[in-house]
Amino acid sequence: MAPKATIRNGDYPREKDVIDVHIIFSGLTHLEKIREYYVKSSNLIREYQRRRENREKDQREMGELGREIPVLS
Repeated sequence: MAPKATIRNGDYPREKDVIDVHIIFSGLTHLEKIREYYVKSSNLIREYQRRRENREKDQREMGELGREIPVLS
């Protein structure tokens, strides 16, 4: 549909823990592959949020445990 379209693939230096995905479609409708991308990205977002919440919880717990330990000067 777009014989002169440029397809680019690779990575670009970004902030740590940041993922940007850009998909531009034109003239495409109701494709199974596109639907799969949406489902996968939704699942990945939920998984990322779950991991972040677990990591924050672990950090809070470690901070609470460390309060009893005296600071060495």
